[in-house]
Amino acid sequence: MGKKNITLNNLSTAIEDLARMVKTGFDEVHVTMKAEFEKVDNRLTALERSQEDIKLRLGQFAFNIDVLEVKGKIELLEKHCYARK
Repeated sequence: MGKKNITLNNLSTAIEDLARMVKTGFDEVHVTMKAEFEKVDNRLTALERSQEDIKLRLGQFAFNIDVLEVKGKIELLEKHCYARK
């Protein structure tokens, strides 16, 4: 094997080729990461919506319990008042 002379032109071309390959690799990683982050963001958005739905349902449930409790107290008062008559 003979020695190959390296010239500034050859070195410059090799560095440019390497830079292009690195850029292509980073671009591919960027596209992949962006797609994965979008999936995570969509899942978090869905979880937040579900959490809000649960909060609304629990709020309605608590309101219904309060109404039933007040209704029971009113019925007790009515029975007590009518029993005194």
